[in-house]
Amino acid sequence: IQDQTRVSPTYHVTKSEGPDHAKTFWVEVKARGEILGNGMGKSKQEAESAAAANALAAMGKT
Repeated sequence: IQDQTRVSPTYHVTKSEGPDHAKTFWVEVKARGEILGNGMGKSKQEAESAAAANALAAMGKT
């Protein structure tokens, strides 16, 4: 994403749900104040990776 936007993206957890031992996280990725993608995962890292992949797909880079 950074290569495409020339700006470091920021990731923000928008929601987490479930018991502590089995949470699901929803994350959005932004650059220049614009939401580029959203992702969901069983860890914050997994959700961030999904958000980045969705952002790249939306930019037509996958």
